[in-house]
Amino acid sequence: MHLTAQYRRLPPVNTRGFTLVELLVVLVILGFIASMSAFAVAGLRLPESGKVTASTDRARAKAIGSGRAVTIRLLVAPASAPRVLRFLPDGRAVGEGLDPLTGRWIEGLR
Repeated sequence: MHLTAQYRRLPPVNTRGFTLVELLVVLVILGFIASMSAFAVAGLRLPESGKVTASTDRARAKAIGSGRAVTIRLLVAPASAPRVLRFLPDGRAVGEGLDPLTGRWIEGLR
């Protein structure tokens, strides 16, 4: 008995891989996670004391890198007078509340 072309058995379909629906669901989930993490990262801010420490670290690095003394004025609290801090080219610091050798804030005097 001879079968015609329309009755012949087709080779098995390759079942490996993903369907378009599965791929779209995964992409939507990944997009949602990426957008939520982007909002979380955008909301991160340094605390006020972190900003002060970062600015003093930058001034100290600038003084060491340029070989010249750098003077900055910090307004720690709105009602207080600004603090004048001076960073020397050898890494030392002069100013109220700073460790003279490291240029780091002394705890409690920030």
